[in-house]
Amino acid sequence: MTEVDNRTLEKARELEEQEFDRKTYRALKRDLIGVEEENTEEIIMQKCAGKGDWFEIADSSALIYYYYVCQVLKVKNVRFEDDYDSFYEQYKIGRIRTRGTDTVRERLKKVNMYGGEHVIHGRLVFMLKKPFTRDRMKQLREKEARRRLMLNRTVLVEHSDPLFYRDLSEMIKRFHRICSSKLDKLSSQTNGARMITLMDETMADYLHSTELSKKNIDERIEDWKNIRKKLYRLKYEIQIIEIAGLWSLEVCVRAFDMVTQLKKLADKNLVKVMKEKEEQGNEETKATT
Repeated sequence: MTEVDNRTLEKARELEEQEFDRKTYRALKRDLIGVEEENTEEIIMQKCAGKGDWFEIADSSALIYYYYVCQVLKVKNVRFEDDYDSFYEQYKIGRIRTRGTDTVRERLKKVNMYGGEHVIHGRLVFMLKKPFTRDRMKQLREKEARRRLMLNRTVLVEHSDPLFYRDLSEMIKRFHRICSSKLDKLSSQTNGARMITLMDETMADYLHSTELSKKNIDERIEDWKNIRKKLYRLKYEIQIIEIAGLWSLEVCVRAFDMVTQLKKLADKNLVKVMKEKEEQGNEETKATT
């Protein structure tokens, strides 16, 4: 088992005592979001803003820690949650918050994944003995999306896209918040109301599509076509908000990116269902010849 020397432990203790203001924390977090997109071999603990020894484990690090450490050790009361209370920079998958660094270190040692550590840029980085493959990380993202879908779903679905559901849910929660807090009364009742309506109707179309039989392909195609149309419209509404100067450019870019990613997922689902229709047609043709 890899051991940690006293100087390395001392640096971790010093980091626990450091205090970051919100501006510094945001900059570090923004950078970490990019780092986590490619992370397959580390568990990174990001120091939170303010006083105290609170840290965040986010996105890819959180996936590894939650599924390969906490679940293996059957640790309870670990909250892996969406980053909803952050306004400007949001982790793409979610975060786990924890106090101090000892607990994470000891858990990594127990599951024989601890490969050393170092402190850099307000973070404690635990190196893993063995990196994960990109395919495995993709599977973990999908597994986490399914877990949240099961926690939040209100209808029994025969077929679904957990990633689309998760991203749309996140967007709805975010837009409900910023449309009420970042728009004046008139704009909230006009521009904001239009955007919220489009998102709510998009979710309704998605939920309707999941309740349909797989054989009911034409209606499922129609649902995904309607979803794409509404997402296109939502992109235009965000552009109107930006042109009118009602939100900052940073907020508009973040919102536009969320819609763009959803549109890509909707495109994939539409292509998938149309392919199913084509295959169904081929099978029917074979059956009659």
